[in-house]
Amino acid sequence: MMKKPEIADRNEGSFTAQVQDEMVRKFFRLIFSGDNCLVELYQRPIVVSVDDVYLLNKQIEEKLSRQDTAPISFTAIASYETGKSQEYGSWERFKDDDWSSPEVLNSLSLTWRFMISLPGASKPSLHSVNVRISASLSPQHLIQAIFSKDPEEAERIELKMVTMSTRIDFVDHIISQELLDLVSKWNKGLRTPEYVFPFMKWVKYKTDAICRIVRKSVPTLTVAVCFSYFINYSQHLDKEAPLTGTIFTASVLWVMTSIILIYLSAIIGRWLASYIKKQLNRFGRFTSLELTKGDKNKQTEFLAKSRNSFWKFASSSLVALTWNVVGGIVTAILLKK
Repeated sequence: MMKKPEIADRNEGSFTAQVQDEMVRKFFRLIFSGDNCLVELYQRPIVVSVDDVYLLNKQIEEKLSRQDTAPISFTAIASYETGKSQEYGSWERFKDDDWSSPEVLNSLSLTWRFMISLPGASKPSLHSVNVRISASLSPQHLIQAIFSKDPEEAERIELKMVTMSTRIDFVDHIISQELLDLVSKWNKGLRTPEYVFPFMKWVKYKTDAICRIVRKSVPTLTVAVCFSYFINYSQHLDKEAPLTGTIFTASVLWVMTSIILIYLSAIIGRWLASYIKKQLNRFGRFTSLELTKGDKNKQTEFLAKSRNSFWKFASSSLVALTWNVVGGIVTAILLKK
């Protein structure tokens, strides 16, 4: 039986994130006629701190202060890797948290709800802005998205596969577009994770090409050495001399040795390529959320792992390069003689 996530509530009578969002959405759809929404997905790598959240809240409040709006309702859901969730029923409660927890955040959902009185409308209209930030993409989410047959479930999983998503439920399109532009501009201003070695960003982008070169070049250079040795050996033989036992034995020995060397080099090439790919995939990992002490510790851990992966990548690449250079030099020497 699947264990239900633990919910640590700061308000009496608060609901879990899933139940609250579903009930609120259905409730407001019954009361208000508007059922339009804008959704924006952001895949750019970002790092969000507490100060960044404060800035976003300030910008949204300033934006809405220029409109004929009712007081803003703010809620936040902080989900942790342990399965526990922390709910905040107001901005004051969110701001009062010192974020000293050693736990690591998995996602942060921020929601602003407000009423706007539109010209000619008989009653105020509800608008809401939801910003969801994911710490990282889990392979489990990708697998679920591939095999999911439920469109709504696939949509929820898709939102987990981006670093950040924004959803605005609105009646007035102009105000909603302005709010979406505000959040998008805020996203562009967020800092990006720092690579330990900046040039590795390009190297990581070329992972498949590098692995393909390593996998094919190691056995290819081995084949070149074997055949260059055969050509060199055959040039020293008398073309008109009869086939002797010594020549036959040497030929059989060359064939067997070449097969063994090519087979071993193919295994080594595949292993080196797989090892390099593994290290490059580990390099540059980061968490998008840096609010708690646990987040900051994890970010430090990722940086340490990136340095370790870099040196493992460099050493394995050096082995492949040395193999190819030595093979090229030997081939050139044998063909020159």
